[in-house]
Amino acid sequence: MAIVVLLLYAVVHTAYGNSLKQSDNCLSNIDETVRNHVQEIRNEFRIQFEKLEKENSALRTDLVTLRTEVSVLKTKAQLGQQTIRSLPTNDLTSPNTLQSTSEIESNVTHNKRRKTRVAPIRSLQLLDQTEIVIYMWLNSVKAKNSYHDKGDEHAPQVAFQAKLDNSQLTIGNSQTIKFHAVDFNLGDAYNHQTGVFTCLIPGTYMFHLTMVVDLGKYAQFYLVKNGHDFGRLFVGNQNHTGSSSTSSLIELEAQDNVWIESTTVHSTGNVMKYSWSYFSGVLLFQRI
Repeated sequence: MAIVVLLLYAVVHTAYGNSLKQSDNCLSNIDETVRNHVQEIRNEFRIQFEKLEKENSALRTDLVTLRTEVSVLKTKAQLGQQTIRSLPTNDLTSPNTLQSTSEIESNVTHNKRRKTRVAPIRSLQLLDQTEIVIYMWLNSVKAKNSYHDKGDEHAPQVAFQAKLDNSQLTIGNSQTIKFHAVDFNLGDAYNHQTGVFTCLIPGTYMFHLTMVVDLGKYAQFYLVKNGHDFGRLFVGNQNHTGSSSTSSLIELEAQDNVWIESTTVHSTGNVMKYSWSYFSGVLLFQRI
């Protein structure tokens, strides 16, 4: 009986010991898993922390830059105020010399609604009111001085319009088209005998060409500046009188020449509807 009890005890003790070993192994595995997970969390937080540090450094750099820009703008504003105080009162207050700030802002708002870009938009948006006043005053004084040098209180007027007459019915290759019938010629820059416009005042010009051909006829023309085309026009219709128009803007220097020239693409015989075809040009802005 005692032997049986001893055997049972040995069996139970062995089983219990094995169970304890398995439990220890399980706990060891769990500890290792937990440690690995904790380490992953630490690594992730370290990466996030380093990223935030970099962003914070970039923000500090931007803040320093903004402070510098604000300081520069304040300095410019102070200099502008000093300049305004030193300017002649009559030039600043003359309605013909300076546009008011409210009018400037109104023009800017109007152009924003139209979603168009005009030259002073950048300055008006970024500069303060003092700088706007200085900018407008300097430009108006430059314009006044330019006109005074010519002995004229007003901007120069250059514009012309001339039509074809019955002497220009046929077309040759690379031929200067002469618009002899002049409607008006302000500034006398267009020569109806040669068909050439000669620039006397540097600036921005707009030229327009309308050409009409007879039924079943066709032709191609170039707007030419000093031998180089800056605009093209083709006109023709098999079933009706053909009509076509084009306009072009161009910068001209003094003594630049502009004319209309035919190409090798055209019908033979009488081609043009002379009284309906015309060439015109106008000075938009004088270079100051």
